Amino acid sequence: MTSEYGLLALALTFPGDALAAASRDGSLAGAFGPLPGLHDPSAERSAFEEEYIRLFELPTGGPTCPLYTGVYAHSRREAMEELLRFYHHAGLCLSEAARDLPDAVPTVLEFLGFLSWQEESSPATAEASRRTAGDILHRHLLPWLDETRSRLPKREPGPFYAAILEALSAFATAEHDRTAGALAAR
Repeated sequence: MTSEYGLLALALTFPGDALAAASRDGSLAGAFGPLPGLHDPSAERSAFEEEYIRLFELPTGGPTCPLYTGVYAHSRREAMEELLRFYHHAGLCLSEAARDLPDAVPTVLEFLGFLSWQEESSPATAEASRRTAGDILHRHLLPWLDETRSRLPKREPGPFYAAILEALSAFATAEHDRTAGALAAR
């Protein structure tokens, strides 16, 4: 599960050569199935960059689709503060060099990947990691995903980002279902 979170974070970070390579070599399709658009043997970084900017950064062409979970929360500030508490409790902090906000979707996905790794590698913290992941999925990622999935089609995404959102939706829903027992046990 850790690698799926990492691939999804890569796919929703501003595109670089690694994303084009993952599309060309089939890594994304291998992890998430044969969704149209995930495997493109001729993928170029510039095409990903143009599509990313059009979909997630420009306010034209339909409702905005920002890659920040807190924008759909009751209070973005409270949502970011809550995520920071989760990160700090796990002994992590945001890199100042990266200049990411705590509610950036790739950051949230990377943290969920860390929790998944922690759950798999440390029996002593497995239950707490699973509970934290369930909280973050339920309170942050899934609400963002629901809103984004309703907005993104209005921006007419190309096959790659449409497939990534479909893959993220299926994966996050399965992870939420898996962690639901930990949340109910509280």
